[in-house]
Amino acid sequence: MKLIITEQQLRSVISKEIDELDTKDKTPKGSGSFHYVYNSKQNRDRVYKIGRPSDVDEWLPIFKSNPDIFPSVYRVGNTEVKLREPKSYTEFIDGEIKHIKHNVGDIMDVKYVELGKLNTLKAQNDWMKLDYAIADITEEAWEFQDYVIHLILDYINEGGDNEMIDSVNENIKVEHPEMVEMLERFVTLIKKICEVKRRPDLHIDNFGYDNEGNLKCLDI
Repeated sequence: MKLIITEQQLRSVISKEIDELDTKDKTPKGSGSFHYVYNSKQNRDRVYKIGRPSDVDEWLPIFKSNPDIFPSVYRVGNTEVKLREPKSYTEFIDGEIKHIKHNVGDIMDVKYVELGKLNTLKAQNDWMKLDYAIADITEEAWEFQDYVIHLILDYINEGGDNEMIDSVNENIKVEHPEMVEMLERFVTLIKKICEVKRRPDLHIDNFGYDNEGNLKCLDI
């Protein structure tokens, strides 16, 4: 069953299937892309991720096939939204790249996915702790984001600074031993992510912990 909901406030739904949707502000994923996350009102441990069907179809099979990397997928469905701001994007249609534009008030088909909710605040706090430790070890030459970028490049054999990575890995054991397990947790997950997507764009907002304390990736 389809229904019409506003883009930024999904309270006026007319189907019980998505009636529990509650808005949570989230900016679009890039220019013209359609990507929002909403808390479930009926289940605090779940969220709804909504996007254009073509976008959702890119990441959904990856999420389903790798529950150890990404949040659990519980339900998938289709609906429509009435746009409150213009949207434009490009799509590959019938062998051609076409520019698509939607105006305010247009009805747009979207797909929603019910996912397990992750504790992103805890992951962000851990990321910032690693920021501090790595900046201290490298005399502020690197932050954790630099480490992540070079770890990815090194892991996929595209020229990461493995000497600096090795230096961080060794010195953190001496200067910040309390951070070793945390760093290994991120490194293990990032390597798994690289196995399913060669060049993931990973940053502080991409991670969260599930209810069992497992670090997972919420967006690639």
